[in-house]
Amino acid sequence: DVLATYNVSGLAPAETASKDSAYPKEFPKATTAYFTAVQQKVKKIVESGQLGIFSAQWWDHPDYQLLPPEVHLMAVSHYLNILDRQRDVVIPHVVFGGKNPHPHYIVGGMPCSISMNDMNAPINTQRLAAVEQSIALAKDLVSNFYLPDLLAIGKIYVEKGMIDGGGLAKKRVMSYGDYPDDTYTGISNGDYHKKCIVRSNGVVENFALGVDKATFIPLEGKDFMDPQYLSEEVDHSWFEYPNGTTTLHPLEGVTDPKFTGPKSGTKEKWEFLDEDKKYSWIKSPTFKGKTAEVGPLAKYIVVYTKVKQGIIKDPTWAESMIVRQIDTVSQVLGVPAHVWMTTMVGRTACRGLDAQVASNISQYYFDKLVENIKNGDTTVADMTKFEPNTWDKDAKGVGLVDAPRGGLGHWIHIKDGRSANYQCIVPSTWNACPKTAANEHGAYEDAMIDTHVKIADKPLEILKVIHSFDPCLACATHLYNKKGEKIVSVNTDALCK
Repeated sequence: DVLATYNVSGLAPAETASKDSAYPKEFPKATTAYFTAVQQKVKKIVESGQLGIFSAQWWDHPDYQLLPPEVHLMAVSHYLNILDRQRDVVIPHVVFGGKNPHPHYIVGGMPCSISMNDMNAPINTQRLAAVEQSIALAKDLVSNFYLPDLLAIGKIYVEKGMIDGGGLAKKRVMSYGDYPDDTYTGISNGDYHKKCIVRSNGVVENFALGVDKATFIPLEGKDFMDPQYLSEEVDHSWFEYPNGTTTLHPLEGVTDPKFTGPKSGTKEKWEFLDEDKKYSWIKSPTFKGKTAEVGPLAKYIVVYTKVKQGIIKDPTWAESMIVRQIDTVSQVLGVPAHVWMTTMVGRTACRGLDAQVASNISQYYFDKLVENIKNGDTTVADMTKFEPNTWDKDAKGVGLVDAPRGGLGHWIHIKDGRSANYQCIVPSTWNACPKTAANEHGAYEDAMIDTHVKIADKPLEILKVIHSFDPCLACATHLYNKKGEKIVSVNTDALCK
């Protein structure tokens, strides 16, 4: 029923249509024999006792009884299938960036040369074909595996009344805007956001009251340089600013650690953490003195509000797709957008919806690249201005992107031809920040406060709501009970210490 209602092919626009499926005879795998084989594989692993990272879970928690066995089997099967294909999905990053996950040779503009005749060139016909197939694969995996699983599970959660964990998303979200469709002259002059195909720049307050009652606050290019709009506080952070200052714009920001942590216990095991004082290694970013949640959910709330309230009068194909996605999911779940989106379910679902849009945007940009090459345009960078002697000796600037985890900003001050200050506010700084001077919680904290926990010493719900943010604080997740005893530690990388 979920698949029938959520018409995947009907949501993707003509601008991003693939010529054919990546693996037309392989996806989706939905035969009885396929699921039986996965079921037997999982059964053997469980019987062997070699559970790996699954060996220390709260399998007796009632939340594990929410889903029928069929949904569990479908999700596990799809997870294993996608896990096997993830190396193929990152091929474009390897081709264009040099390696994955961290690019090697991005300097500016296109990072590598193009030649349709030289088979040793970074970009040639063979590698473009590999990229095209990878994009088609990503679109197939998201539409046939990722989203159906999310909707099947999300529908059950909503029907069971598990619509908590929204926290700050109910009150205030922020997005920067992304995906410029043409060259732009700058950010502060507004040209960047005019060229974006996802014009999500802005802040929405009180979306939980309904999209018609929500308040939209513009966030334009010039505002990112204005301390009245964006700043960072250190009242509850183990940092200090000069002369007792507690709030600074990133351009004037200082990262000077001053640890005043608990004196009792050890560095590895604190006995008490006073949240009325400094208690975090993360600063508190604010928008007009208030915290805001960032991420795919925030981006979707902002776009949906701007389109539904007529602020965006002529939506791009990507913005129209986002609105269609939200309306369709509302139909599947049987509740309005403002009800399901401002929850842990909504935050998780919007990450999957964003993946569907992103895979289609990859196709859109790839098609434009191929068309340019056909027209003889193989220029990869404009080097006419890449002469340091012509640059301003004193300048200030900002770089923006809506990264996978949300709004990301880099601010730089160049003085006497050198970098005098460089500060970043990353998405997890916004979401994982401690309280502000006004005693307002960050997104993680507010979401946990908004989450119902069934069993105090088995707070599975807290893990789920934090995971819905796709946290990037460490490679491991730790939980401690009120006695300071470690409950579980999950480390997914053998090299991570």
